[in-house]
Amino acid sequence: MTTEPAGANCTYGGQKLQVGGGAATYVCNGAPGATGANGQSVSMTVEPAGANCTNGGEKLQVGGSTPAYVCNGTNGTNGQSVTMNVEPAGANCQYGGEKLQVGSSTSYVCNGGSGILWTAASANTTTAANHGYIATSSSSMTFTLPASTGLTVGEEVDITAQGAGGFIVVPNSGETIQFGSGVIACAGGTWTATGSTGGWQSIASSADGTHLVAGTDTGVIATSTDSGNTWSTTTLATSRTSAGIPANTTVAISADGTVAAAAFAAGSSSYSKGGWNNIYTSTNNASWTVSSDQGSWESVALAPDGKMIYAIADYVISSTNPTYPLFSGLFAANISYTSYIGYGNTSNGNVPLSSPFLSMSPTGVVYYPSPGSSDVCPTNQTQNCERISKAGSSSIGPLAQWKSVASSVDGTRLVAVDGTISSGTVASGHIYVSNNSGFLWAPVPTNMAPAGLWTSVVESSNGVIVAATLSGGQIYMSYDGGEVWIPMGSAGTWTSISSSSDGSRFYATSYGGSIYSSAAPTNTTSQLVGIRGSSVRLLYIGSNTFLVEDGFGQLQAF
Repeated sequence: MTTEPAGANCTYGGQKLQVGGGAATYVCNGAPGATGANGQSVSMTVEPAGANCTNGGEKLQVGGSTPAYVCNGTNGTNGQSVTMNVEPAGANCQYGGEKLQVGSSTSYVCNGGSGILWTAASANTTTAANHGYIATSSSSMTFTLPASTGLTVGEEVDITAQGAGGFIVVPNSGETIQFGSGVIACAGGTWTATGSTGGWQSIASSADGTHLVAGTDTGVIATSTDSGNTWSTTTLATSRTSAGIPANTTVAISADGTVAAAAFAAGSSSYSKGGWNNIYTSTNNASWTVSSDQGSWESVALAPDGKMIYAIADYVISSTNPTYPLFSGLFAANISYTSYIGYGNTSNGNVPLSSPFLSMSPTGVVYYPSPGSSDVCPTNQTQNCERISKAGSSSIGPLAQWKSVASSVDGTRLVAVDGTISSGTVASGHIYVSNNSGFLWAPVPTNMAPAGLWTSVVESSNGVIVAATLSGGQIYMSYDGGEVWIPMGSAGTWTSISSSSDGSRFYATSYGGSIYSSAAPTNTTSQLVGIRGSSVRLLYIGSNTFLVEDGFGQLQAF
């Protein structure tokens, strides 16, 4: 198909259709139509403000018809000025930022902090905001939080324990640390005096920590049935002193607190029967029954159910010769004294034991000086030492002047303290820990617990929380079964310590001081402890308060 010009075939032109060699076919245009009428003119001009458009606009004119108008709207209000400038670090933006000024209104877009700056620390440190510290020491380290003055809400302090000593976090003056369920609340950090001042030498607690009995070197026995808030006292006997050093006056209590016992050393150095003391028992926290057996009783213990009483004596009066002491060792009786037998005679005649300790496990296992094992102490040729004996088994532990043994409920974890005197007057005792029922023992390193006159030890029934008293030093606490030790409280002449079975309450006696108690905190603390491998992040939340925002490992609050 091709265009056909105007001509003979198509007067006004058209299209030629050729199919093969046949005759062409044409599709022709029609004749032109008549010329149409002329259109109207259209114009658009600016219309000034006036009657047609109050605020002006545009006028549309189509031919001679009535014009139409497109009018402007009402003028809006004037806009505000907007400026943005760099804001230096300061009160408005701690780390700087941008200042946005819209008219008279000001706002800030602040930069974030540069992140936590970490540093290794090997000594006690006062921390700074937005800093992290890696505790590297093998001894416990104290980190003091920054003063609240100048702190901004949201600033933080991070601490992690790489060294064996772990870390202790304490608030600055007037500050508080808040903690939640991720932190273990522990007793032992804060100690409060309860009761009167005296020559306190021994204390014992019931399993729940509510019933207590304590004794002095003057024969005064104090009892409490409300966790030490109030005390009742009575004088039972006069205990001896030697060269100003108090002799052992010991007390014991059953697990439920219904039965108590007290034993006293001889009131005289004479071997005459009138110079000896007795053992006393009470089943009502008020009246006391005296036994007929006399001796220089150095330690006493009760079976957990209160049905058996055990006592260690330097000397016991012979029934056949009441003017001469015949035996020294461990004796046991039922609580009514109808059966009273020698349980572990040392066969030392009138030679007193150098370690007259007696300890009772939560299940009734008795620990005492090993019969017949008195030998020369390895640190001093003038002193005798014994090994530890567990009733019904062979001797355990090294030679020492043992003062106290504590056991977990399953008997696998034992902790013992000794008060060995070396070089005549220097105390060189240690804390010893065994994790295999006494088969092997290891002394606690002196950078955690110094050598000295250790007087008493106690542990929770699960063996995790342990406390030991150092005469002339502090109370040492461990919250990991004896691996890491932390000094707590003030220095004093600490003589004895006891606790509830779960370790939530502790009680200690100080010779010449008072009875002291320590309970686990609720949700605020003045001391946060982390063992090796633990980490903590403390967030400042205002009002002189830091919050434990995050933690890892084992964290304890005191």
